[in-house]
Amino acid sequence: MKVGTDNLHMSVGDQITIDFYQGHRADASGDRQPAQLTMYLRTGSHGTGTLLATQVFTDPAVKGTWKAQSFEYTAVAAAVGQDLYFELVNDRPGGTTYRQTFVDDFSGTYTPIPEPGTLALLVTGLLGLLCYAWRKRK
Repeated sequence: MKVGTDNLHMSVGDQITIDFYQGHRADASGDRQPAQLTMYLRTGSHGTGTLLATQVFTDPAVKGTWKAQSFEYTAVAAAVGQDLYFELVNDRPGGTTYRQTFVDDFSGTYTPIPEPGTLALLVTGLLGLLCYAWRKRK
C-alpha cells in the first residue's frame, strides 16, 4: 500500500502520526508463523527518493487478536518541500512474504508546528493590544 501526499507541505518539526490495528491468524495448515509489518517513509516520485524513516511492527502473539500500532515521524530538513510516500510491507524475518497479517482502522494525523514568523506576528499583536490598553488607562 502506498499513499502519496502531494499537497502536504511540511516544515522542520511538523509531526505525522499513523495509527492502525494489526491482526493475526494462522496460515492454511494452522501453524503460526512469525509475521511483521514494516512501514517506510520516503520522499520523491512514488517513494523512490530518500528514505526518511522506517519502523517494524510485530504481529499480536495470540491468533485472532488485534494489536494497536503507531508510527510517528517528526519532519527534518530533507522532508521540507518534498512529496512524502508511506509504504506498509507485510513480510516476515528471512525476507519471505507472509500474507496472514491484517491491517484495519488505518488513520493519520498531521500536526504542523507554527513557523517563527507566525509566532512573532502573534507576539507583536499582543504587545500592541497591551500598549493600547495602557494608553487608554492614562
